[in-house]
Amino acid sequence: MNRGDLMRWNAICVVLALWGLLGCNACDTKQERGAVKSNAIDLATEEDKFYVNVNFKVYSEQIEHYPATWEKVQAALEEWSNMTPMRYIVFEDIDYIPQSITIHLDDLSSPRWGFPDQYLGMWRPDESTILLDADFLETDPTKAYSVALHEIGHMLGVPHVIGFYEVGPTGFVILPEGEDAFGYVMYPRGVDGYNQAILSDLEIMFARHHLMHYITRPDVNFGIVDGCELEVDSR
Repeated sequence: MNRGDLMRWNAICVVLALWGLLGCNACDTKQERGAVKSNAIDLATEEDKFYVNVNFKVYSEQIEHYPATWEKVQAALEEWSNMTPMRYIVFEDIDYIPQSITIHLDDLSSPRWGFPDQYLGMWRPDESTILLDADFLETDPTKAYSVALHEIGHMLGVPHVIGFYEVGPTGFVILPEGEDAFGYVMYPRGVDGYNQAILSDLEIMFARHHLMHYITRPDVNFGIVDGCELEVDSR
């Protein structure tokens, strides 16, 4: 091979090497562009893009009679709203608000209600009503806040939480062995309980799940009776 042939061969090798590099880069680029991407929705992220609108109805006479209890109810509503996609509106002294939850502040042991003294609060889904024994709670703001958190939690679909060795009705959430259920807001307590004021991750998860479940399945009822369907708004 003479000098001219050698130069031509070297040039051909350089061209082939460049072609190989360009070909590989082209293949890589095509592969990247054609990569399959999942279109699955991450519900934990998507739910924060929506509110579930909840209308509450209260009576100014009860608010004036039990101002300390009402202050804690408002704080509890705000806490659940901060932790979930719930947006709420409170209406005062309006007899008929479609799709609303009524909050009663009263003496639950009075003849009107007739509950035993140990009942400090109750969620009544059949009547879309939260009952709070404000006659007792007015003198204990800490307990009032905890009871309000508890009953609003039930309204949001959060069940009772009990310990591993406790027995409860079907649907109660049982914690792992060794975990203290009494520290949970949704633990079913007597009069001497209800001092827990911090929502756990588990309780928040249940509420967020139910709210998101309603958003994605508007035909499913999770505790709100007919005439009290929750409305969904985009943020």
